[in-house]
Formats: sequence, structure tokens, C-alpha cells
Amino acid sequence: MPFKSSILAGSPRLDQAAAGGPAVKPAPPPDNPDAVRRIQKALVALGFPLPLSFPNGPNPDPDGKYGQETFTAVIAFQRKAFPTDPSQWDGRVGKNTLAKMDAMLPAGAAPPVVPPATMSALAEKDKATSIQWAQAAVRSLTAARQTLQSLSGGSTIPGLPPILPPAFRLTFDALEAHFHISTAAVSQIAFIDAVIAIYQKVLTLLSNSRAFFV
Repeated sequence: MPFKSSILAGSPRLDQAAAGGPAVKPAPPPDNPDAVRRIQKALVALGFPLPLSFPNGPNPDPDGKYGQETFTAVIAFQRKAFPTDPSQWDGRVGKNTLAKMDAMLPAGAAPPVVPPATMSALAEKDKATSIQWAQAAVRSLTAARQTLQSLSGGSTIPGLPPILPPAFRLTFDALEAHFHISTAAVSQIAFIDAVIAIYQKVLTLLSNSRAFFV
């Protein structure tokens, strides 16, 4: 049966294997390089990365060598394609494996593989949400600090939990979980000031992310 996917179509060696002939298998001896390249491209298109087999990136042609990386990826695909049939997990690409590959691949040409995002792009992703979170943290910390100041007159003892209205307990629970305020060697007010300073630095960095993440 002819292949629907252009990745697999056009290889006499794959046609032979799909018709029930010898499976494409790992070296030695080396199998047909064009057939192996098509298998490697199919694996990547199906979500099985092969960084060693694609030394020049995901879109140029792979090396066409059926080595350990390709062998391992084929087995991973077979385990996914035939989850209840371990007899198919042999690392060879024959009739059944090719049929599954072809059925799971998009018909026609495969879309190009999108390379990983740059650090700059990652820094910009969801930046507005991160800024909102940091601003909300500063507001909560500032309100808790002001309340603590009014209750204690600034004379809090290091390490002791403050007696605060219930509305501020969540803030201090977070300070304990993330910053261990109970072990601080300074007063709670001084400790909160230090945490607020950290968030302000984060806000400065996020606001100027295009300059920091280049």
C-alpha cells in the first residue's frame, strides 16, 4: 500500500519493508541511508527527538545512520504504537511499524520543526502576569509591614511570630514557607523590608527584560 506521508513515500527500501520484506534495521551492516533518514524524520515529526542524528538542527537532513539513538527512538515509538504487544518492540522498522508511522504522520509534507525559543522570547512570555504577581506581593507585604509597625511600634523580636489580624496570616505563612522568616536574625519589619527589596529588583528586571535577556 502506498504511503500517505511524503516523509516515507518515495523510498524503494521502505516500500520493500512495508510490503513484508526485510525490516530496516540497525547497523552493522549499514542499511539504506535514504530509508534511515526518512525514518529519522518521521520519528522527530512524531515527537521523538534525535539531537545526535540531526547535528545541524531539526530541519536539515539527518545523518542516515541507524545507530543507538535511532534504535532507542524506534523502540520508544513501538512501545507507544503497540502498548499491549511487546513482540513489536524490536527496534526494527518493518511492515507493522511503518504502517503505524504512516497512519500517525500528517498526509503530505511535514511542517518544519520549530527551534527552541530564545532566552529573550522566554523572558517576554507571560511577563505581564509575572509583573502583576510581583506587584501584588509587594502590596501584601507593605500592608502587613504597616500593620506590624502599628501593633509593635517597630520593636518586634527576631524569630517570634507576630500577632496579626487573620487577614495578614496568609502573608506571614508565605514568608515562612518561602523565606523562613522564623529563623531570621533581624526583626520581622526589617526582614519584610528585605523581601520587598527583592521583589522590587524583580520588577525592575522584568520591566527591562529586553535589555537583560539578550
